[in-house]
Amino acid sequence: MDLKFSEATATSRDDVTFNFDLKPLIENSLTTSLSTFSMATAAAAPATATTYKVYVDQARTQEASATATVQDDQLTLTLDAPVTESTKFYVTVTEYGKYESIPVELTVHPYQMSDDATLAALSYTVNGADAVTVPSFDPNTYAYNLILPSNTAKDAVINLVGQTADPLALITAINGVTLTDGKGSATLVVTAEDDNILTYRVTFTVKAETDVKPDKDEPVKDGNEPGKELPDTNRSMDAIIYSIAIGIVLLATAGVLLLINRRKSKQV
Repeated sequence: MDLKFSEATATSRDDVTFNFDLKPLIENSLTTSLSTFSMATAAAAPATATTYKVYVDQARTQEASATATVQDDQLTLTLDAPVTESTKFYVTVTEYGKYESIPVELTVHPYQMSDDATLAALSYTVNGADAVTVPSFDPNTYAYNLILPSNTAKDAVINLVGQTADPLALITAINGVTLTDGKGSATLVVTAEDDNILTYRVTFTVKAETDVKPDKDEPVKDGNEPGKELPDTNRSMDAIIYSIAIGIVLLATAGVLLLINRRKSKQV
């Protein structure tokens, strides 16, 4: 016959007191002896005549370092020290020192420490300014590469700011960074309740400056060299036409002179 009717789990490392509901036991009335056990809460049974014993074995050969009390429909089991592993205890009730019930099995589970060392949020500050959230942050991603604006000082001081997902986890180290030539990495270390450790790393790079474009009001320059204006195309064309015309006139004049000289030669 299965006599187990309840179990409890510690809610902190130092828990030694556990409460069990006796109603399932009373309602099921598994055996006459268990009914006797349930009668311990009845007004007809004087409290001074009712005693409880706690054993570590079902055969009741070794008493546990614990005490049990019953009030209304609740049994309270108090241990001398927290359990480090799941442990079974066997509780009996004796009426007037003569009638001891068969043992009822109770299971106590130790406190389960959290191994959650993740962050719920991660941000950074530059030279003590307002914190900026790390873009696309994911609690299960532990390394990030961020590009800072080009006007960020190349020796800026950067620190990380985090919030743990588990309130029992601790941020145990924040290693900020002073950028060197616009580059550097900062880390943040989280330690879970069970000492599990996670490290988040963010690498920062200041964006390179781009070429500066000329102002709209500045004249367009030849080859974009400051101070050198493009030539006036219309003026250049007029000069070319003028030069060609002068050349034609000179050629015509030379031709006329040549004809005159030839005629003079024939007359002589």
